[in-house]
Amino acid sequence: MSSGFFVFTYEGKNSVGKMARYAVAFKPPGRVKKGVMDELLASACRGPVPPDGIILLTPTLEFGTSPLKAELRKEDTRIALGRVKGRLSVHLAEYSLRTGEVQLELLDRLGSDGCKQAITHKAISDCIEAGLRVVFDPEEVVLQAPPGYVYLKPSTTSSEFFLKPDLALKTSAVIGFVAFAIFDKLYTGANRFVGLRTVYLDTMAIAPIAYALRELLALAGHKGPFDIESFHSYEGISQVGRPLPGTSLCLISASASMSMQRRWMAEKEVSSAEVITLLTFRNPDAKSGA
Repeated sequence: MSSGFFVFTYEGKNSVGKMARYAVAFKPPGRVKKGVMDELLASACRGPVPPDGIILLTPTLEFGTSPLKAELRKEDTRIALGRVKGRLSVHLAEYSLRTGEVQLELLDRLGSDGCKQAITHKAISDCIEAGLRVVFDPEEVVLQAPPGYVYLKPSTTSSEFFLKPDLALKTSAVIGFVAFAIFDKLYTGANRFVGLRTVYLDTMAIAPIAYALRELLALAGHKGPFDIESFHSYEGISQVGRPLPGTSLCLISASASMSMQRRWMAEKEVSSAEVITLLTFRNPDAKSGA
């Protein structure tokens, strides 16, 4: 994994309708470290089966103004792009924090067959979903109790399995990607976040996501107070006052039954757009979902 980037694989159709396999490199807002682009492009070409293309995905306030775009104009990066010319296509996908629109730029028109066109806009949503599946890999975030033992969960129920999404938050780029996915789901479009004042967490273990989300919202134009508070799981829900509509977001780390989310919505009288559970079971064989 290149420094400052979260890299994962996405398979989907390009704009000419052909299936292609892309290496998606997500870069949170902020400067690009010197030499990282050369390392990223070189590593994408390694292995017996290189991807058909690379998608450089980054959120920005205005198209063409992201630090990643500025990095691509530098001579050493242009030289690095020249080294992969004819071997794979390279795409820059700038995501507008104002509108949720994505501007796609094909940086190398000499890519492999079937990848000479930029990916479709819809593919970015599919990329985000694919990235979340990589972040919350069941092998990383689902703990299984030893034979003869069970986990006693905060809900007072017991289970052979325990969900720990914070185990996946290993780098700032991964944390930034999860925050970006939340932003994309809830806050794209003008003025959707203007009333937000407090982010409630069931545990401070996922606080880095809330702080990364706050940075994205600030970049998008959010002004005014912004508090991040933990209510310490089930025992603290009743101690939180009922927020005004549109002024809060509740981030729940994990819930196998989604009972905490349902309770929060019922007691605080908030909509489904004001609470998110990061991780839950999709089916009994311990697959994760976000």
